[in-house]
This record gives sequence, structure tokens and C-alpha cells, in this order.
Amino acid sequence: MLIKDINDSLDTAHEYRAFLENLKNTQKTSSIEKIHLNTPVRPTESSGVFIPDHERLMEIKEILGTKAEIINGPDIDVTENMNEFLNDDIMELTRRRPVTARDISTSLQVNLNEVIKNLKILLDRENIKSRTHNNKKYYYA
Repeated sequence: MLIKDINDSLDTAHEYRAFLENLKNTQKTSSIEKIHLNTPVRPTESSGVFIPDHERLMEIKEILGTKAEIINGPDIDVTENMNEFLNDDIMELTRRRPVTARDISTSLQVNLNEVIKNLKILLDRENIKSRTHNNKKYYYA
């Protein structure tokens, strides 16, 4: 399974290719039928588990050769789902205690701009509230 920023580097793809070539040579098989490149399309218990970018998946596929297939990868538009997963994580944090956007970004290891976009969505839906205390804006459920 390929996970963004965990094992989706081009160096790792070259290591996979070398491993597969070595496997082919040691197993004395004529060829490998297929190489499935799986991605995390279902929610996980861990935050920060994301699908690699479409361009990166295509680069990895090219490195691994014509037998590589991307399974549930670029054909799925996961942007909305990923935002909902982030919204769920933000909701969970704001239920525990009031938090700033930076607190959320640090806790969930998500870019601050993404957090701010999702906070606006949650505020518009009235899922969370905000208030300012000591010149800092706090969000809470």
C-alpha cells in the first residue's frame, strides 16, 4: 500500500523495482503477471494517512513498468472525503477542549491552511463555535 509521505518517494519506487527484479530472478519465474499499487481509500484510525498525489502514483507506475496497475487510485475523487475525515478529527479535538487553528494543525499534522479552510466549513455549518481569548481565536464544539 502506498501512503503519502510514508512510502511514495521515487527512491522507494526504485527499491521496489529492484526487489521485484531480484524476486523474479531468484524464483526462476518467467515474469510477474501484475503489480497492484494499492492506496488507503478507506478511513483509518490514524490521522495523517493520505493517498499519494495522482502525479506521484503515475510516476511510481512508470518506474515499476507496464505490469503495474493503480488500484482505487486516481479514478476516485477523494478530496471531499479527505475534508470530511479532517472535519471529523477537528470535531473530536474541539469536543475535548478549546483549541486554536495552530493547535489543530500541530496535533493532526495537517497544513495550517487546510485546517483554516475546514474550520470555516465547520463554522458555516454551525458544528463548532469560536471565541477570542487573550488575542487568540479558540474553536470549540
